[in-house]
Parts: sequence; C-alpha cells; structure tokens
Amino acid sequence: MPQRARCRTSRAAAEGAVAALEQTPEQLAVLSQAGVVDAGGLGLVVILDALVEVATGALPERPRFTVRATVGDSAAAPAQQPAAPASRLEHIHEYETGDAEYEIMYLLDRCSDDAADTLREKLSDLGDSVVVVSDGSGVWSVHVHSTDPGGAVEAGIAAGVPRSIRITAFAPDQQVSFAATPARPLVRRVLALVCGTAAAELFESEGATVLKTGCMASPQELLDAVLSLRADEVFVLPNGLIKPEELVAVSRQARHLGHPAVLLPTSSMVQGLAALAVHDPSRAGSDDSYAMAAAAAATRWGSVQRARSRALTMAGVCEPGDCLGLVGREVLVIDEDLTGAAAKLADLMLAAGGELVTVLAGQDGAGRYLAESLEQHLQHAHPGIDIMVYPGGQGDDILQIGVE
Repeated sequence: MPQRARCRTSRAAAEGAVAALEQTPEQLAVLSQAGVVDAGGLGLVVILDALVEVATGALPERPRFTVRATVGDSAAAPAQQPAAPASRLEHIHEYETGDAEYEIMYLLDRCSDDAADTLREKLSDLGDSVVVVSDGSGVWSVHVHSTDPGGAVEAGIAAGVPRSIRITAFAPDQQVSFAATPARPLVRRVLALVCGTAAAELFESEGATVLKTGCMASPQELLDAVLSLRADEVFVLPNGLIKPEELVAVSRQARHLGHPAVLLPTSSMVQGLAALAVHDPSRAGSDDSYAMAAAAAATRWGSVQRARSRALTMAGVCEPGDCLGLVGREVLVIDEDLTGAAAKLADLMLAAGGELVTVLAGQDGAGRYLAESLEQHLQHAHPGIDIMVYPGGQGDDILQIGVE
C-alpha cells in the first residue's frame, strides 16, 4: 500500500474509533449512569493514534479523557472531560487499599492463555510475587501477595472459574494501623441472585437480600440492586445467574460509584446456600468473605435436566428429551429415566465422599417427585448421609444437588 494510502487509512480508523468511543455511554446503561466511556474503546483509540503517529509522523490531538480507577479497575473510564486538547491521553490511578498484606492462592479452570496473560498483568498491579502457571491439563495455579484479596479473586473470576481459594494474612501478630476507626459498626448485607419463588423465600429466611430473576440477571438489574442497599459492605452471591464478565463489570461500576461489592465464587444456588450458612456479620469482612468462599468451594454441585437438542457430551451423544446429570457444567450421566439419572448423578458425586446433600426441587411436579425419589435412594444407598430437600422453583434445573 502506498504511503499516502496508509496515512489516510490509519487516520480514518482512528477518527472512527474516537467517534465510536464518544457514543459508548449511550450504548450501555451502566456506563451512562456512571458518566463514563468504555475503557477498552479508549485503549483502542490509544493504539490507533500510535499507528497514525508511525504512519504520518504526527500524533493526533484529542480531547482529554481522564481514567480514574481503583486497583485493578479497567472496565470503564469517566466520560470526556471538558478541557483543552492534549497531545496525549491522561491516565490516572487512585490506589485504595488497606495496610494488611495477604497471600492469595487459588486454582483456575476454563482459562485461556490470553486470559492468563491478562490476569498476570492485573495481579501485578495489585501486588507482587505473582505466579500464574498451567499444569498442562487446563488448570492454572494462581499466587499473589497483595493488600487487596478481594480484587485478586475478582481478577480470577474475570479470567476463568476459581476454586480452592486460600487467603492467608501475613504476620498475624503484627500491629495494623488504621487511618480512622468507624464511629459505628459496619453494616454488611448479602445480596443473592435467585431463580424461583421458593428459593427466594429460602434465601430470605437465611438473612439474604434477594434479586429474583427468571433466568439470567442483566448487569443493570444487579447494579441497581447493589446501589439500593444501604450498607457499608455488600457481599454478592451470583449463583451462576449472571455472566462472569458482566458480574465483574458491575462490581467495578459499583466501586466507582462508592458502593463496593465483594463477589463470592458461587456458581449455583446450592453453593450460595452453603456460603450463606457460614455467614457471620459479626466477623471482620475479610474473614467472613473467606469463610463463605471456602464453604462454596467445598460444595460440589450438579443438576438434573432434560436435553433440548442433540449434542456430544463427555458421557456420549444425547438426544432431545434425554435425562441428563451434570456435575458443574459438564454432562456426565445420560439416562432415559429421570429417576435413574438423578440416582446415578448423586452416586457419582458422593464417590469422592460427602456428609451433607442439599437438594433444590424445580418448579414443576416432576421436580418434587424426583426429589422425594432421590431422598429415598440416598437413605438406602448412602446411610449416614444427612439430606436436606427444599422446594426451589427454578426453571431449567429439575433438581440442583449440592454435596458438602
């Protein structure tokens, strides 16, 4: 391509990116509410302007966009500020961390190489002694020393599915200074995303504030729910009812608006119930969130569903209408009968041990009947196991099963 054409093309691309960036607050409600533009779009503008500078020898003048973020916050940036044109985009970080140092370690599933590289960079911003390595089978080991354990776990949620989370405070006997002592006890609330009327009542009876959703919650619904709570600390139990990337984006927006939320790694409602069971608002927030995250991670979860289409699974090929038993998101049981699928799934989940089985029955009659049948099977095949059966009312899962 001739030099003149390269210059013209690079300028056109950069100008188009700037025009698109200015429109981003109109395209996503959470950006509009926060008065911000999309930070990914801002990064693209920086790259394209650098391309223009290489092609033409001159860096374009742009209105100043100021990015103000807490540690690890890169999802959004405040909208264009009225200011004189600047030769370069200004980027400002406002670090807000405590004084105590923590060691954070966890395993990460479903993480791509690119996501691991991004995670490594985010953790380097949060602390030091960063290690993100793969064992070659798709599982990544993550390690970092940081004063922001919540941010380190949030970064892992954005990259994949964390489990076996361990957070250790260094030098527990050291004196930690605080800039100010609260004049009153901190108010902490647990916000749970729930599908099903009966499940909502169950979570509320355990002290949680409920965001009820038919299937998947939208980012705006969750952000509104977080902002509506009058609390100093909000613990969010996503329960697999919002996409991880949307969950992290909402957390960043809430933090930017002065309503920080702690995200707990619950991928199902039965994991959410396990986390809620150990919740203690009288404990320090870091201790309480760790105990809840550990309880969720220690709960294996599965579900019984009907296949909607023909598909290749880890258990073989399923046909529409087949009865499926899933552990996490993977199909491990295919059966012609719901009762058989539920029993085989429970036996498979208990093969690695367990003391308590929690069952949430779906909204139709099949869910209630199947829960009763499974309870009888467990009493006969696994004597000594404690069994808790609750109506849930969830739609897609005929049963949700948790093993602790």
